[in-house]
Amino acid sequence: MITPQDLNQTGLPRRDPPHEHGWCVESSHPTSIGRVLYVRCIVCGTRRVDLEARDQDVPAAISKEAQDQCRGGATKIG
Repeated sequence: MITPQDLNQTGLPRRDPPHEHGWCVESSHPTSIGRVLYVRCIVCGTRRVDLEARDQDVPAAISKEAQDQCRGGATKIG
């Protein structure tokens, strides 16, 4: 039986044991309110979008975490 603790924020069963994410920035771009950062966990490949506002020292999540459907994170094409 799957319990709520077995699900990630997308409602899908976890593939990795729970852990503290180690975020790395894959890309970013400036906006009128700060810089949008597209980040990925180096452990499990989960992705999220953060905002580094001009008046903040630390970026804040502006999206839910989304686990890659492909195991291991980004897929290289070509």
